Amino acid sequence: MFLPSTVRATFPENWPDALKDLSVPAAEIEVDVNDVQMLGTFNGFVRQNTETPQVHGFSKEFYQKIEAGLTDFPTGVMPRLGYCSWKGSTIVHKPAKTLADVMQTVTQNDPRIGRALTCAIVAEESVTLHLRQWQTIPPSSEFRVFVKDGAVLGVSQYHWRESFSELLRNASGYADLLQTLLLQVLPVLHLDECVIDICAHPEAAFVIEINPLIKQTDFCLFGRNGGDDFDGSMRLFDGRDVVSVRPYS
Repeated sequence: MFLPSTVRATFPENWPDALKDLSVPAAEIEVDVNDVQMLGTFNGFVRQNTETPQVHGFSKEFYQKIEAGLTDFPTGVMPRLGYCSWKGSTIVHKPAKTLADVMQTVTQNDPRIGRALTCAIVAEESVTLHLRQWQTIPPSSEFRVFVKDGAVLGVSQYHWRESFSELLRNASGYADLLQTLLLQVLPVLHLDECVIDICAHPEAAFVIEINPLIKQTDFCLFGRNGGDDFDGSMRLFDGRDVVSVRPYS
């Protein structure tokens, strides 16, 4: 089991610094092989797909790195690996402010995290733990941007099954916010094709994460025809149908 280079390239630790500056401030912690194996002992996917590792607790250095990272973010953090975040528990829906909070999150039994840990354990590699400054992102402010050959194929509201009256009323304003951020993102983007998840609202606009543009991608409001109906527009949902705001291409 391994993660392709096209997937690894989307991990925040592999972003150019200029792109990181357009995202959420974070502390990056390298988790060595023994501590990766220890994380795996809490994960059912890892236990099913690897031999039981002979580890006896986390290293002192692991705890020290987490505590040092937390000092920069007194309002709390969201822990995540480069591959994904822990989403299998309600614990992750509040900021982690202490070492105990972080450990409570990173020892959750999340199957997607399990895949990333399994790949690292099999390859005997370290992973990067990101302690990202906690952000409250209104669902109406989250968008998915599809990029190919360095150009925007289309933009969709991320929570595409819901209708947001504020977003519909001020669609052009949100489009302006997105376009302003994308004009900064695209020149420093290190991938020719990808999916960029973005938060855009009047108080803040930033890159949330990047994913590969592959067949397993959730194409949101471009998915009705298998994701092959990109037309450069920004698409919203009004509760009954898709609304195209204006072209980006």
